[in-house]
Amino acid sequence: MHSLLIVDDERTAVRGLVQGIEWTELGVSEVYEAYNAKQAKELLAAHDIHLLICDIEMPGQSGIELLEWVNEHSESTVSVFLTGHADFQYARKALQLGSLDYLLKPVRHEAVREAAGQALARWRQNRQTRSYGELHEQYVRQWEAQLPYLVERFWQDLINRRTAPHPHELGAALKQYGIPLRGEDGVLPILISVEMWKEELTARDEEIMEYALRKVAAEMMLEALPGTVILDRSGVNLVLVYAPAGGALDMEEIRRLCQEYIRYGERHFKCSLSCYVGERTELLRLPAGFQDLLEMERVNVSASGTVLMRADAPAAGKPPGGDRIASPVPVADWVLLFEHGRAAELIGGIEERCSVLESRGSLSKEELDCLYASVLYTLFTAFHKKGLSVYDAFGRRDLIDPASGIRSFSQFRLWAGKVVGAGMAYYQTHAGGDSELIGRVKQYIAEHLHEEFSREDIAEAVYLNPSYLSRLFKKQTGVSLSDYIIHERMAEAKRRLAGTCLSIGQIAEAVGYMNVSHFITMFKKVTGVTPMSYRKG
Repeated sequence: MHSLLIVDDERTAVRGLVQGIEWTELGVSEVYEAYNAKQAKELLAAHDIHLLICDIEMPGQSGIELLEWVNEHSESTVSVFLTGHADFQYARKALQLGSLDYLLKPVRHEAVREAAGQALARWRQNRQTRSYGELHEQYVRQWEAQLPYLVERFWQDLINRRTAPHPHELGAALKQYGIPLRGEDGVLPILISVEMWKEELTARDEEIMEYALRKVAAEMMLEALPGTVILDRSGVNLVLVYAPAGGALDMEEIRRLCQEYIRYGERHFKCSLSCYVGERTELLRLPAGFQDLLEMERVNVSASGTVLMRADAPAAGKPPGGDRIASPVPVADWVLLFEHGRAAELIGGIEERCSVLESRGSLSKEELDCLYASVLYTLFTAFHKKGLSVYDAFGRRDLIDPASGIRSFSQFRLWAGKVVGAGMAYYQTHAGGDSELIGRVKQYIAEHLHEEFSREDIAEAVYLNPSYLSRLFKKQTGVSLSDYIIHERMAEAKRRLAGTCLSIGQIAEAVGYMNVSHFITMFKKVTGVTPMSYRKG
C-alpha cells in the first residue's frame, strides 16, 4: 500500500483532492495534508511518503524549494505539481528537479487521478530498481569479503593438483579472482618453515602464531612486491611472489627480505625459521616447484634459521663432449605419482625419459646411472615418509647395485617396471595407520619423558627435518606433536600423583619439568586443577 501527501496553502483545494478521488483504488492507504512547506517537511521526516502532490506558489517557501529539499532528504518520493499559472519557467524547473507531471489549476480530479497513478507506477519501478541495486551491492560486499579465501583456495587447488585448468581457463580464473597475472605468467614460491618454537605451545597457540607469521610475511616480503601468502592444505606456509612474463626478479633483494623476516621471527615470535626460495615457475608447473621446496625442507637436517635458494643447489658438471646431460629428472613428480598409486603414469614418465635420451643418440653410462638412482630415490622417499622399509618389500639383491649388470635401456626398462609395480603394491597395503616412523617417535617420547627435550631432539633421532616431522605426526595421528608430548607428561604426572607419595617437585622432575612453577601452570592448564587438588581428590 502507498502513502500520499497533498500540500497546498488553500485548504479547500486540499480537501477537494482528499475527498474527490477514491485513493484506495490506486492502492493508497494513508493520505496526509499540509498547508505550507514547513508542515510538509515535518510529515516527510516522520513518514515514508511515496507520492507528493504539491502546489508551486505558497507563502514562505515555494513548492520548487520544497522539492529541492525532498530530493535531498526523501529521494524515493515521486512528485506531481499543481499551479494556477501557465508559466513555462515553473514547469521547466519542476521537471529538472524530477517532478513527474505538472498540472494547471483548476484541474479535473480525473487528470489528478491519472497523474497520481502514473507517479505511483514510477515509484514501484524505482523501488524494484533500488532493490535490485541493493541486492547487487550486498552480493558484491559478500564476494569481496570472501575473495581472500577464494584466492587462497584457488592456489591450494592448483598446488595440490585438485584442478588442472587449460591455459585459457587459467587466465579466466585469474581474472575472476582479481589476481594480477595472465596464464603465461609465473610465480616465485617461498616456503616458510617453522623449525622450532622456543616456548611450549599448544596446537591452537601454534596455529594462532603461524597465522600471525603469515600476516607479517605479507607485510614484510610483499610490501614492494605483488603476491600473496597462503596456508597450503597440508599445513605449509607459502609466499607466492607474482612474476609476470618478461619481468625480472631481484633475487638478492628477495634473499635480503627473507633474512630480515627470519630475524624478525627470532626477535618477536621466539621461533626459528628457514625460508626455502624456489625459482620462477610457470603457473601450471607450480605443483612440481612446490614439491621441490618440500623436498629441500625434508632433507635439510643441519642448517637452521637460514635462507636456502633452489638456484644455489649444486648442479652436476657437464661432461666432456658437449651438451650431453639431459634436463633434470622430475623426481618430485615421480614421488607424488607413486604416493597416489598412479603406476601407469609413473612408468610412462620413466619410459618417456628413456625415449628422450635414446632420441639424442648420445647415451652414456652416467645418464643410465642417473635414471637408476632416480627410481631408487622415488621408492626410498615414498617409503620413508610412511616409516616403511624398502627392504621389507624387496630383497636387497633386487635393489643393491643392479646397475652394474644393466647394460642397456631395455634392461633398465624391465627393472624399473618390476620395482615400481611391486613397490607400489607393498606401499598401498602397508602405508595406512600409525607408521613405523610414528611408532619410533612415540617410543622416544616415552623413553625420555623424564628429560627436557625438544622437537629438534626427536627429529634428530629419526633423521628428519623438525617442521616436516611435526606435519607428518599431525597428519598421521590427528594430534600435534607438542600436544602429544604435553598429554603424555601430564598422564604420567597424574599416575604418580595418585599412586605415589612423591612431592610435587619430584613428580615435576620425573616428567621432564625442571621448573616446578611451570609444571603446576601446565598441569592446571591441561586438567583444570592444581597437582595438589588433583591428589586430594
